[in-house]
Amino acid sequence: MYKWLALIPLFNGAICICIVLVVISKEIDWHFVTHILPLFGEIFVYSYFGEQIKTKAKNIELALLSFDWCNMNKEDKINYIIVFTYMQKQFGIEVASNKDLCMVTLTAVLKLTYQAYTVVQSIDF
Repeated sequence: MYKWLALIPLFNGAICICIVLVVISKEIDWHFVTHILPLFGEIFVYSYFGEQIKTKAKNIELALLSFDWCNMNKEDKINYIIVFTYMQKQFGIEVASNKDLCMVTLTAVLKLTYQAYTVVQSIDF
């Protein structure tokens, strides 16, 4: 359920940035420029923290992999294996289409925004 809620700000930001770019390019009013930065910031924050979660999880997995577990007793080895197998699972913030929110998602949203902007620009009003 929460995966769909993470998708709403991405589409909202993409559509609003596209509209602001069209308004600016048609020389209607330059006051709309101030709206691009918060919208870009909203998308950037989601993507940045999603990237941080993925990076930290990968660092924990690498730390577990390089840990000297041979000298542990049997019970601790079993716990270590359980934790290690759990850490091999991918971590991150996902949206509805099972895509991770990361910097790749940020560039995809900005690419979608610019593509929509060029399509709207090609239409004569």
